[in-house]
Amino acid sequence: WDGKSTINVETIPFNSAGGEQSSNKNLDLQVDLLNRTHVMLRSGQTIQYILRSNNTWSLPENVQTVSGKNLSVSSDASLFLDNIGNVNLVWASALDNGTPVVRYRRRTHEGWEGPSSAATSTSPTPTPLVFPTPTPDPSATPAPIATPSASSAVFQGYDDLPGSENKIPADRPLVLVDRQGLVNVIWSNNASSAVD
Repeated sequence: WDGKSTINVETIPFNSAGGEQSSNKNLDLQVDLLNRTHVMLRSGQTIQYILRSNNTWSLPENVQTVSGKNLSVSSDASLFLDNIGNVNLVWASALDNGTPVVRYRRRTHEGWEGPSSAATSTSPTPTPLVFPTPTPDPSATPAPIATPSASSAVFQGYDDLPGSENKIPADRPLVLVDRQGLVNVIWSNNASSAVD
């Protein structure tokens, strides 16, 4: 429905080689400020990303493939567009030794970011604001103040998230990028500790 009439149903052209017969599937999508649709499909051990722009679909891209290596996929994935249109994805995975970990990837206008030897930066690069900061309502209840996590570290556009080792997500991890460009990821540890 486009507000005036119904439009034709489309098939999203994901690759069927990505484990189409798997029962482990999830789909996530967001629409950016240019009215382009960003879609992510997790099917088995494959996470594919595709973009619809100007009434056409891009070719599907395998997100879990980094520098020619397929990383494991052990949970559903989450997609989030930041305020300048970068695609951010997270999912549960495992290191080569089998240790569970939450993975993060970012796609800029130049493509998916890979491991970087320049990950020694001490502060993240802030993303420019697209929307003005809203004026707070003085009569509103103040927002709760979050308690800082036990560990925090700066990471680039591809990383195993610090503090996520041996934390087995019960459900898909969620990702959000705030207006300062800081990546926030949350997940449930599947009762791996008394405070889950």
